[in-house]
Amino acid sequence: MATTSTPLRKAQAAVLGTMVALVALIALAMALDHGEAEDWGVRWERPASISIDGVGTGGEDEALLVTLHLWDAQGRATEWDGTLEVELADEDLTIVHWASMHVGAGEFTTTRTGDVVDTRYVLRVPYAALDHVTPRMMGRPGTDVSVRASFTFADQNLTAERWWWPSPASLVVQDVSVDEGLGCVLVDLVLLDGDGWSTKRSGELRLSIEDSEGFVMHDRTTPVLAGEFNLFAFWGTGWTWYGTWVDFADIRPSTDRLENGSEGVPGRLMRVTAWFACEVGRLGPVGVEGCATVVRIPDALLLPNGAPIPRVETGQVGLAGRQHDFDASGTTDDAPVRGLRYEWSWGDGSRAETTHGPYASHTFPRAGSFLVELRVTDAEGASASVNVSVRVLRDPRVGPGELGDLGQGGLAQGASLADVIEGLTALPTGPSRRPGAMDAPFA
Repeated sequence: MATTSTPLRKAQAAVLGTMVALVALIALAMALDHGEAEDWGVRWERPASISIDGVGTGGEDEALLVTLHLWDAQGRATEWDGTLEVELADEDLTIVHWASMHVGAGEFTTTRTGDVVDTRYVLRVPYAALDHVTPRMMGRPGTDVSVRASFTFADQNLTAERWWWPSPASLVVQDVSVDEGLGCVLVDLVLLDGDGWSTKRSGELRLSIEDSEGFVMHDRTTPVLAGEFNLFAFWGTGWTWYGTWVDFADIRPSTDRLENGSEGVPGRLMRVTAWFACEVGRLGPVGVEGCATVVRIPDALLLPNGAPIPRVETGQVGLAGRQHDFDASGTTDDAPVRGLRYEWSWGDGSRAETTHGPYASHTFPRAGSFLVELRVTDAEGASASVNVSVRVLRDPRVGPGELGDLGQGGLAQGASLADVIEGLTALPTGPSRRPGAMDAPFA
């Protein structure tokens, strides 16, 4: 019995040894050419694309774990021999690691869930291999570590990027709002690449705030880091924007008094314009200008309305029956001058006149001394007045009866012919006045 079992055991051992050798040969073949081997009935096909599916931490936060997939032309996970190049950057897009390595098909991690077989490559990058490590890289590497990867085999090169933000091509002022409780103007900006996707970059941001009259209320340039951009991430895609604010204390109060606007210009609105300049590789500085937007100026950023300060220039001596010119262009106001209203009372019993410009003319029907009053009112109703005295003489070239009474005693008591001649010859001429008007300011 013993002699019979011994040959049988030897035969069994030989068969078992042959099977072990066969399995070893199969495993060796798979390791040498895994692209032609099968796992769970799956035949790995030639890769057509690569993806970066996630970045995490491992080994008690001592390394970054980068998960990559190779995909065939049908969109199924595959594995292959090739050369993998990986570049990592921190939240400010500063390069922290670059590596190039050969990857064997057998180094992929293959799993099966039901009928689905997945294979992926996990790259472990120790912190010691990085140029530097930031708290955000350790705390949330999935959104604050940018990765660029390429996989090369035969004559093919596949590339992929994750949060590798492209260069900005335009800037949009997305939103402007005023928080009077906090005392600041809030501004949201979006950098867009050439395809219209949001991006981020380190650079310099200039913000300018003007009122509707073009008065510069704020103009400042500040440095911005890419890591200061906000990010809303969802399944590997995201939207990034930059939020900033300007304190009321850093804004010059406006004197804009146009409540409803005039001449097609909206009143009491401030315009926000942004410029962003950054370095883009070998291209050097690249600047993009933001779209302007408007928001209503809060009362806290409006100076109290002051009354106009009227000023009139006119000749002190004139002739009855002839046009007499008045110039109030020297009037000043804290509101736009074009919003002023001028009311003229001539003091000779004739009807008062209103103009929306600073120039007026009046013909006094008789000789005498007249007190002309000018009242100037701004767009918000504040007003002030000034008086000017005009002495009107009878024209010596006209008969005394043609212009009526000269006043207290006529020519003999009111003025001599020498007074008239002196008044006529002493007056300068100018582009805004006819010859014969005396330029005498009254404030």
